[in-house]
Amino acid sequence: SPAKSPLIVIDGANIAYNYAESLDPSSSLETNNYNQSRYNKRQPNPHGIRLAIEYFLSRKCRVTAVVPTSWYRLRPRNKNEGDAKMVTDEVDELRSLREQGFLVACPPGDDDDAYSLALARREEDRQKHKATTTAHHEDDAMMDDDEDRGLIPESLLGGFVLSNDFFHDAVRREEQARKDHHQFYSAGVSSLSGRKSSLREWLKQNRISYSFANVGQIFQGQVEMEFLPNPRHPLIDCIEARHRFGDDL
Repeated sequence: SPAKSPLIVIDGANIAYNYAESLDPSSSLETNNYNQSRYNKRQPNPHGIRLAIEYFLSRKCRVTAVVPTSWYRLRPRNKNEGDAKMVTDEVDELRSLREQGFLVACPPGDDDDAYSLALARREEDRQKHKATTTAHHEDDAMMDDDEDRGLIPESLLGGFVLSNDFFHDAVRREEQARKDHHQFYSAGVSSLSGRKSSLREWLKQNRISYSFANVGQIFQGQVEMEFLPNPRHPLIDCIEARHRFGDDL
């Protein structure tokens, strides 16, 4: 049930661009301008988002992906065109994900990282509030023990962000805000949101890194990379074990 599963918020742009680079590593070497954005010479491939979504759904997690609204307006291009637009298959993939309700659109001009982090941290807030509320109903919780057996531990519920981004800009903004509002923070909170933990601390526990591996899989005549989230992350370790052993765990 949703109440007994974590929420994975996918940094859609991060996943889509990295999947494209994994399919064609040479694309990241096409520019000699060191200061140019590493994304400028690559085209996002939303199939990477699809692979990540399928992975977490198969392991009984809730999942959503934040993407720029501008992606919805991309026009398909031919594969031999050298612009930064998606090919027809990729645009269709994006539309499919949107129609299935997996995408959260970041408004034009807004910071999609901020939306990803806000969604994941709100889920953590909800879980903490629920834990405080249910602590007053221990008898009911004991009655539900049999139903809860085999589900993810409460310590691993809440929100997580899937990204290889360290979110340095967001961390710096929060730390600067702390300096600007020193008197407020002296009251015992670490952010203007009133949370006890800082974003830097939260990311250490709730950011999941990932990679894509070519293990020789072919889908519809094309190479399909395998999605590989950080196996050392506690949540991944837990859901992988439960996926392998199921009720025997």
